[in-house]
Amino acid sequence: MLTFLYYFQVCSGGLTNQKIVKPAETSNWTEHLIRLKISSAYPSETIQNMLRVRILEMPWIVSDGSTALKLTRDESDNYLAEIHLHLLRPEMAVKTEENLQVFVREVFCVKI
Repeated sequence: MLTFLYYFQVCSGGLTNQKIVKPAETSNWTEHLIRLKISSAYPSETIQNMLRVRILEMPWIVSDGSTALKLTRDESDNYLAEIHLHLLRPEMAVKTEENLQVFVREVFCVKI
């Protein structure tokens, strides 16, 4: 009976708008800081929203709400983005940073 009920809820949309997540083991998380330079030609809200979406698209980043994104301006009036995040494995740090650098370069036309 329980198997049927589960099947019915999944197949009939009983889990619509439900978030089903298996939490990662917190003791294995790796904290990482990424700094990116971004043109100030774009509004800061746009930059923050696009970076947040891109970060959430990476499955190896822990999306538990601990990701922090801060934008400041440098002396040449560009934005400096500081991104604090947690990764599932330490070896993903380089991949994450490279991925975000390519994203910034392609989307915001920035030479890093």
